[in-house]
Formats: sequence, structure tokens, C-alpha cells
Amino acid sequence: MSGQPLVSIVICAKNNARTIERCFNSVFNLDYPNKAVMVVDGCSTDGTLDIAKKFNVKVYSDGGKGLAYARDLGWRKAEGEFIAYIDADMIINSDWILQMLKRFMEDERLAGLEDQTFSFPEEGYLSKLDDYGYRVFNLRRTSGKWTFRTIGTANSLWRRKALEDVDGFDYRFRYTSEDGDLSYRLYKRGWNLGLCMEAVSYHSYRSTWRGCFKRQFYYGYGNYQLIKKHKSSPAMGTVLKWFLSPIAGIKHAIVAYKLTRDKICVLFPFHYAFKKYASIIGYCKAMADDSRGRLK
Repeated sequence: MSGQPLVSIVICAKNNARTIERCFNSVFNLDYPNKAVMVVDGCSTDGTLDIAKKFNVKVYSDGGKGLAYARDLGWRKAEGEFIAYIDADMIINSDWILQMLKRFMEDERLAGLEDQTFSFPEEGYLSKLDDYGYRVFNLRRTSGKWTFRTIGTANSLWRRKALEDVDGFDYRFRYTSEDGDLSYRLYKRGWNLGLCMEAVSYHSYRSTWRGCFKRQFYYGYGNYQLIKKHKSSPAMGTVLKWFLSPIAGIKHAIVAYKLTRDKICVLFPFHYAFKKYASIIGYCKAMADDSRGRLK
């Protein structure tokens, strides 16, 4: 691609000493020279910053203000027409930026793209089940019947002009759903969102039941905030579906098995229901906090 636009890569990190070095290695091995790399750190205490210093990148702190603030600080400090978010527990393929930019060149109203994400297979059966869940989800999203009103930010590329148009992220989303809130506001402004299956990343998912519960709890908490802010958002339908998760889990397990032929899919319904009910608990906690005026 001639006349390559500058792409700023924002790595959001918090206590990612175990994974951030391989994240850096993948970013610096990209087949795309016109890039700048920075880290926005969430007050790490485990050596994450020591590793970042070895790679001689700019490092900013979010001051403990949460994920939305970190993402917002990243794009405002960055330079260039495009902003990439790659979280510190992820790696990306060498052609990731090139594949993403092809799509942006085709649509001047494209605000953001999410990639296709897999898990690291060596990280245990829970990571594998999360991976299979995303494969089923992406199969639905590429069916041709899906309207992209939301995409994730952990592995995404954004047009600066679009972020400026909606004034970036809402700091109130400290834990999750900052992506859904941004996406809804962009969608309402007439911007397009999408999924680029040719751009591939690998994610280090939570490999313990406790870690899985914590992640899903905060997804539920963030979904309450999303519904509170966007009264007509599709997030309401998502929450209602959580209560039907045992049935949905069986259906998704059948699809996952057809895709992978992995016998571990027999655990998929339980894993799926566990995640959704953890999110329901998080949702109820946010509702209770809101009733007391303590919503975080």
C-alpha cells in the first residue's frame, strides 16, 4: 500500500507482566512500518511497566480511572488518522493492519473494525471453550443477516475522525461496555461498523473459573450502565437472553462441535450458562448500586 497512513497502536494494560512482552513482539513484527506504539497503564504493580520500558515506547497512566478513561486517553495522545487498540493480553498477525486498512479504504463512513479472535490453545480447556464461543458468535455475525451496531475495542481499528465526531469514550464505563456505548453513539451518527475476518488476533482468556466469573460479572455490570444510558439499546435484549442461557448453550454446543469436532464441547452448555448467570449477578449488583446512588 503506497502512502501508508500513520497508525497509532494503543496497548491498554493492567498487571499484564505475563503476556505483554509477546504482545509487544507481535506489534513490532507487523508488516507495516508507519506506526507508533504507546501503553496506557492502569496502575500495574506486577512488573508490566518494567517490560514496557525495554521496548522504548511512550507510557501513560490512567490514574486508576478505569478502562474507558484509558482508551480515551490513548486516542487523544496518539497521532495519525487511525487508532488501533490491542490489549496487553493479545497478539496480532503480521498483516493485521494491512487487512484492516483495506476495508477502511473501501468505505469512508467506516468508523471501526473488530478482528477475528482466537484463544491460545495451550492455556487450558476454559480458554478453549471461550474460543469456541467466539467462533460461534462470529459465525452468526458473518451470516449476512447481522447489523453491526456494536463492536469490541480490545482488538480493533478506528478512524480518528469518527472518534472526534462523538467526543470519544464515556468515562463512566470503568470496567466494560465502553465499546458498546461508543458503538451506539457512532451508529446513531450514521457511521458504519464491521468485522474483518482476515485480520486475526489471539487472546489470553481467563483460565480459571474464578477469573471467568469476575470477567462476566463486570460484563453484566457494564450492561446495566449501557441500558441505563441508552434506553432503547439492544443490550436489553441481551440481558433477557441471559436467562435462557442453558437452552442457548446446548444449541451453541452443537454448532461448536460441528466447527471443531472437539469432544470438550460437551462442557459448553455448562460453561455458557455459568458465564451468563455471572453476568446476571453483575447486572443485579449494578442495579443495587444505582438504587443507592453508588453506581461506579
